[in-house]
Amino acid sequence: QFKRDTLCTVELSRKLIQDEKSYSLGKLCKSLGIPMSDRHRATGDALATVQLFKLLLDKDHKKEIVQNSIKYFDNRNVKDKLNSILEIAPETMGVFYVHNDDGKVIFIGRSHNIKFEINKLFLKQGKRAQKIQERVEKILAVADQILCSGSISDITIANVSKVSELKRTSTYKFFETPDEIKMALIEKYLDACSLHLSNNLSSKISNEYQQCIMDCCEIIHEFFRNQSGAKKLILENTISPPVPSKEMRKVSVKIQKHLEKNLTLPSMFNKEGVFLVVTQIIFAVLSLDVKETSDLTQVGLNEAARSSHAYLLSCIAIES
Repeated sequence: QFKRDTLCTVELSRKLIQDEKSYSLGKLCKSLGIPMSDRHRATGDALATVQLFKLLLDKDHKKEIVQNSIKYFDNRNVKDKLNSILEIAPETMGVFYVHNDDGKVIFIGRSHNIKFEINKLFLKQGKRAQKIQERVEKILAVADQILCSGSISDITIANVSKVSELKRTSTYKFFETPDEIKMALIEKYLDACSLHLSNNLSSKISNEYQQCIMDCCEIIHEFFRNQSGAKKLILENTISPPVPSKEMRKVSVKIQKHLEKNLTLPSMFNKEGVFLVVTQIIFAVLSLDVKETSDLTQVGLNEAARSSHAYLLSCIAIES
């Protein structure tokens, strides 16, 4: 009887490398700077997984997390369960429901042959999902290209469809209005800003509130100077859609963790809310700077740092 102990790099990555947006192999390797070749080929994926596992081993100094994550896996149990489902599934037309252990319906399907459709559902490799993701990414890349070379008003369904060489109906499947494309771009830009903060704050060390805030402001300032699309849509934009708080939190949580790493922050009511406002102040001052000067200036940077630092200190003083 063959048995195998296993380790899951996804589970290990979640424990050892926190705050990543995605823990898929491709996105994790891109975020960590691990080179990948022959993507989605056995050799390329295997080599990338080995490099990722080596990095995880280095991060787990005492090897306690790795040791505790070793599992015995026997997929025969999964196969037996699937076989038992297929045995009772009818080969007739109808609707079927898939639910989890709590009884919550997680999928509804219909088919001319229920047994065939259930078998296909559990065996498929997600090619359709991958195709959808690639199309959405293409639409957003084209929208970013249009924005960088033009203005916000140039982002229309017609323009995006034309440049991406997609039918309008194909674009409408994913984005019904230009505002939906803009909102998706805002999310993409703030993901990139959050990652830029993570990558650059790791080397910043200070035991002063003012310097920690300035470090964050400088990195955000640099991001918008280098990303003209983000600058136009988030800082120059005076029309809808506004930046949602939930997207802004992607940046505020990085600022909060940077200060917590360098300083002993006093306990305060709604700390996450305080740092959300700190981030909103930074963005608002930089936005005002762009609208008044048509550029991001050192004066604007200094004012963003001063204003956000003053707000943070006022919150600390109130709690004290």
